[in-house]
Amino acid sequence: MATYIDFSAAGESALDLAQYVNKLRTKGKEADETWIQELSKLAEKGQIGDLLAKLADESALVLQEGSEKEIESFFLAMASLLLKQGENTVRNVSPKLLKAVSALPDGDKKEQQMLRIRILTHFYNIFNYNKVRYDTFMATLQFVTAARLTEVLVPQISNVDDFGERVDSWQISPQETKDLYKTVLDIFRQRGVTAQTYRWTVRYLSKFGAGDSAAVPEAAAAALDAIKAPDLFQFDALLELPAVQTLKGHATHGKLYELLQIFVRDSYDAYSKFIAANPTFLSAAGLDADQTARKIRLLSLATLGAAGHEIPYAAIAAALRVGEAEVESWVIAAITEKVLAAKIDQLRRVITVTRSLQRVFTKDQWKQLAESLTGWRTHVKSLLATLHEARAQARSQVQSQVKQSQQPQPAAQRVQ
Repeated sequence: MATYIDFSAAGESALDLAQYVNKLRTKGKEADETWIQELSKLAEKGQIGDLLAKLADESALVLQEGSEKEIESFFLAMASLLLKQGENTVRNVSPKLLKAVSALPDGDKKEQQMLRIRILTHFYNIFNYNKVRYDTFMATLQFVTAARLTEVLVPQISNVDDFGERVDSWQISPQETKDLYKTVLDIFRQRGVTAQTYRWTVRYLSKFGAGDSAAVPEAAAAALDAIKAPDLFQFDALLELPAVQTLKGHATHGKLYELLQIFVRDSYDAYSKFIAANPTFLSAAGLDADQTARKIRLLSLATLGAAGHEIPYAAIAAALRVGEAEVESWVIAAITEKVLAAKIDQLRRVITVTRSLQRVFTKDQWKQLAESLTGWRTHVKSLLATLHEARAQARSQVQSQVKQSQQPQPAAQRVQ
């Protein structure tokens, strides 16, 4: 007499996957009925989570032996079945899937790597649990970094604020948040030291508290990045971070902190004095002398521009320690780098500044901005009042003319 076992729909689906996996396990050999029977018993008992865990153990084999369509279908089916079993099962089994998919085997072609990224993306969208999303995103970041395919994820992580909101929604631990931001920061550092790298640096270092010794090497790297970055001219926010404050007076990185201070708010003159007192510092720190000198000169020019509307050539030459014949080329460089918006008056030998980079934004700058906005508001109100008055006068004149045209004409005029 035959025995019929009533499996759940999930159990049947999981066993279908098991039959497929078993073919891969016994490729060219007889089917392993013992393994199938073991999984069937789990399905019979309703232990679907344990069954899926057994299948997850074979994930690497599926990636190695399956076709592209079979691989993607397998992992989508696994994700769907796990989700139906609830959060605990997803948390228990998904790490096995993530480990297999995010591994980077030797000789993987780009098409296979993109398939793995696609599967990880499916996991992220399907597993709507905070910790699992964090684990999935970290696995994806680590994979694209190892595969040198970071450009695939850069559009999703370029906006620091939007990404920050997403991370906050995951409700992960402070250490997990640090690890995540460090991984993202390393991706941008691989792509070059830029203003975008700086924004991620500030976000990452903001996760360290005051006196945290673990912040020291990260803060030192951030200070060097800020000084090196060719397109970064405003980084006072970095200097204010508690993590960077740990460098102040530090036995190894104290001088770096001094140099960072100069680049944040001081002049080329202060920079020259620092170099004279520490002649080997730049080379020891891996900084290029010509690049750092160029940058501090442009920053000094920004300070001059913020202080005056018209600046004589002589004042610029003195501040930058260059000949007056070089002033115009420095001003053009500052305009190109958007440090200044200015016009050169060669006849009067002055530059007229219309806008200058504000290197440090303190309470004084906020006060100045508030005063400017108040002035603009008053001016706009006055202009609107004048326009309303002119419109009222025009309307009155039109109404008067209409009334006159509607009045009956005298009889003598009608005869004529």
